[in-house]
Amino acid sequence: MKANLIFLSLILFSTACSLQEDVIIIDSAKLHTLAMQEARIPIKQGIPNESPFWNINSTRFIYAPAFDFAEIKGADSYFFKVVTEPDENIFTFSAAKPWTSLSEIWDSLPIGYINLTVTGINEIGDSLDIAGERRFYRAAIFNGPYQKPVMNYKESARKGLEFLFNSSFLQKWKTNNLPDPEYSLYCYPSKMVVSVIHGMLFYSEIEPDNANEAITIARNAADYLIGISEPEGSPLEYFPPTYDLSHIDATKEYKNDIDAKWAIIHCKEFENQIMLIYPASVADAYLDLYNTCGNKKYYNAALKIAETYKKLQGEDAQWSLLVDTKSGRATSKNFANPRSILSLMHRLENEFKMIPFDINEDKIESLIKDKMSIFDFEGQFEDQQPSKQYMNLANGPAIETAGYYFDLVEEDSSNMAIAESFLRFAEDQFVIWSNPIPEPRPGESSNDWLFFPCALEQYQCYTPIDAHAVSFASIFMKAWRVTGKEIYLAKAISLANAVTISQNTETGMYPTWWNKEDIHSYGWINCGFHDAEIMYELGEELSTLNIQYKNE
Repeated sequence: MKANLIFLSLILFSTACSLQEDVIIIDSAKLHTLAMQEARIPIKQGIPNESPFWNINSTRFIYAPAFDFAEIKGADSYFFKVVTEPDENIFTFSAAKPWTSLSEIWDSLPIGYINLTVTGINEIGDSLDIAGERRFYRAAIFNGPYQKPVMNYKESARKGLEFLFNSSFLQKWKTNNLPDPEYSLYCYPSKMVVSVIHGMLFYSEIEPDNANEAITIARNAADYLIGISEPEGSPLEYFPPTYDLSHIDATKEYKNDIDAKWAIIHCKEFENQIMLIYPASVADAYLDLYNTCGNKKYYNAALKIAETYKKLQGEDAQWSLLVDTKSGRATSKNFANPRSILSLMHRLENEFKMIPFDINEDKIESLIKDKMSIFDFEGQFEDQQPSKQYMNLANGPAIETAGYYFDLVEEDSSNMAIAESFLRFAEDQFVIWSNPIPEPRPGESSNDWLFFPCALEQYQCYTPIDAHAVSFASIFMKAWRVTGKEIYLAKAISLANAVTISQNTETGMYPTWWNKEDIHSYGWINCGFHDAEIMYELGEELSTLNIQYKNE
């Protein structure tokens, strides 16, 4: 009997320990200390004449930066002097090279603008020339979690989807295979119409009562895209257009649509050009629709897009970013980020058992690796001009690359450090935990930004966007799953909570723009669908966790 009691006690003790292990403690004070320690560690530094400095156009930093300052002839060391604004406090240190990071004094610097001067010093201590000067903003490090959520994440997602489903610019697809002319952003069909397909298929899964209507909307949207795609035999055959103003009145003033004017201007500028990052996502939507309804025309449409990609691939294994529909010639020197194209090819091969397309994947992966190794995270958006290297960095390619390497950790643990370095870059440049930079870009102000934490999109649109907050929440959750570091979980929760706070509690609308002037605009529906899908997934995962908060 005694042995049985001892055995029972061991079982109970083991169970208690197991339950205790399932508890996740979010200790805000501990995490803030950890965040301060991590902020001292520079993100990948350049080396003059060897490796480029990615931050030549950066204006703010969470992690201690280093800059591309030239060595001074005769200098034996370099004197670093920092003067803060507006208090004019002074911080100094010396280093052997002018491109040394500011790690040594980073903890001491307050949030705010910093004026850095680096001067060459000779062996007897005399000052020589200035090696470099830089003014930038010392950004706030993570000190969360911050506000509590306004509603459950899954409920937030349902309300967001309900708003979109009931909107006129979705409902019109039920009876008309044409986009609603009152919604100007359908002028980017390969981005906006395809979001209707993805969004309605997802909505049909979580709201069975409305599934038939949602699938009808998705099919009509897909049929429209197929109908307006490039004709057979043309240089870009079967590719849907990136720009199309045929459904709207370009002379009209659109109410509650602050993006209309810029969209119309841009579509006219890039008329008869296709941005090659988008047809792959359209094909992916067609495959989802085929899986749902079984109509093979959607599978065939996706396959034709993949075949055209094969035809358009250059001898160097790359695809041009912008291509003229009439001539098939590139209209910019930039190359398309090939990740979505590779994803399409892999899906056709793995899920649909297609014979692999001969697209020289090894060469493509090598090119991607080379580009990412120097942090060349070029923002590629249909409503922005292609840019030169480091002129328009964006969080999307960095997050995508971080996720790619996190997925490879199981087969090679060294990929964890690579993934975290890309995620640190993305956070450094595009996440604002608090105290936003007053002047994000020359002539711009953050005075009317509404919700924090938040995430900025790209240098050419350095402003808080809803979809980027949820994208960061998603990648931080993945980082937590792979690394087990609670700080990533806390960061994901902090951003997701902010999304619920930004959401209109009455209508369910997720505002695209987190500023006072544009908060009530319909915004970009692709962002709203993205918000809902990620928030629902976060809600599903977090409901399985036992999280306790300390130092609230």
